[in-house]
Amino acid sequence: MTLTIFAALFLIFSVVSVHMILTLKQFVPKLYEQYKVYLWAGSFSLTLPLLLRFVLDMLYNDDKNWRNWLFSDSKPNRDANYILIDFLFTTYIPIIS
Repeated sequence: MTLTIFAALFLIFSVVSVHMILTLKQFVPKLYEQYKVYLWAGSFSLTLPLLLRFVLDMLYNDDKNWRNWLFSDSKPNRDANYILIDFLFTTYIPIIS
């Protein structure tokens, strides 16, 4: 279920953000030229976590070997690293950007 939700959110947000930026470029070129780096960086930093979450959910749901490798009891640090990376890239970066 979350796989579908994050895939849809990624597609919708990326299409809408690119469309908005290109519309700004067409109708307000001075504003676009002045802030284009910030516009693209903001769009990328807000879209990347959705893509990452989609990919991680897809791997978790579809690949049993990957899930077993990631959450094996013999390597508890791997689980902690996964949670840290997941929190950092899917929660914290969008908030600070």
